[in-house]
Amino acid sequence: MEKKDEVKYYVTKAGIKIGSYYEKKPPKDLTYDMELVQLAILNDQSYMRKEKLKSLGVMLAVCGFIFLLMLVTKN
Repeated sequence: MEKKDEVKYYVTKAGIKIGSYYEKKPPKDLTYDMELVQLAILNDQSYMRKEKLKSLGVMLAVCGFIFLLMLVTKN
């Protein structure tokens, strides 16, 4: 472990080291695009299907909102 990554811990009067086993989480550098590429390589069709259905749902909601807005503002 490098000096800057060394974990600082607290020692009580009884000699108990609090926080000596703490491990920092590794940095999360997996972006959304990287995840999609990885899923495409792994051929995970269920995730891709969910993404397509979610996009379709958003598109239908926007189209429905625009249609209702056209009906409400009709002269």
